[in-house]
Amino acid sequence: MSATLPDQQLARVRSLMQSEGYTDENAVVDAALDLLERRQQLRALLQEGIDTADRGELVEMDEVLHVARARIAEIAAHQTVKSA
Repeated sequence: MSATLPDQQLARVRSLMQSEGYTDENAVVDAALDLLERRQQLRALLQEGIDTADRGELVEMDEVLHVARARIAEIAAHQTVKSA
């Protein structure tokens, strides 16, 4: 698939390519799609948490922090691999 971007969007992609060290325009688009997918996953997790709380099935704060820190480390590792 190929796509044609308006000049303004293409300029944004190229600016990100240079400032963030991406190898080409496709790498910028891939990173943007990854972020959109992560945002979608985060929304689903947040809704799951809200639903759990609504049912009264709460989790201890220490457990929440442990899971959150593990997820942050996983995301950071993924970003390091992508930029390498």
